[in-house]
Amino acid sequence: MSTLTILAEAVKTELEGASLSQSFTAVRAYRPRFTVADLTTLRVVVVARNCALEARNRVHDDHDCVVEISILKHIGGTLTNEQVDPYMDFVEEVVDFLRRRPLSDVPQATYKKAAYEVPYDDEEMERKQTFEALVSVMYRVTR
Repeated sequence: MSTLTILAEAVKTELEGASLSQSFTAVRAYRPRFTVADLTTLRVVVVARNCALEARNRVHDDHDCVVEISILKHIGGTLTNEQVDPYMDFVEEVVDFLRRRPLSDVPQATYKKAAYEVPYDDEEMERKQTFEALVSVMYRVTR
C-alpha cells in the first residue's frame, strides 16, 4: 500500500476508536458519493489527498502527505445556527483529537498541521440542505 493510503487508513482507524461528542460512521474512500438517505447519519469520510516529496538527505525523502476528512450530515430545511453549531463543534473536536496525536498504525508519521473549512455556497447549501465541512491534516513520513 502507498504511504498516503496507509496514512488515510490509520486516520480512519484512529477516528473510529475516538470518544467524540457525536456518533458517526467513518469510511475511507477515493471518490465519496452519497445520497441524502446515506447522510441521515453523520458521515466522516477520509480521503488520501496528496503527498509531496522533498529530499532529506542522500538516502531519505520526507513525504508530506495530506489526508482530508469530509464531515457530512443531511439536516433538512433551512440550515440554522442552532442546527449547524453542534456540527461545527464536532469539526473542531476532530481537529483537536488528531492534532499532535501519534497514529498507532503509523508511528513514524509526524503531525505537521491541520486546517478546516466549511465551504460556503448558498445555492448549493439550500439545494442539498446538508452540513459539509472539510478538515485537512498533514503528516510527515521519512523514508
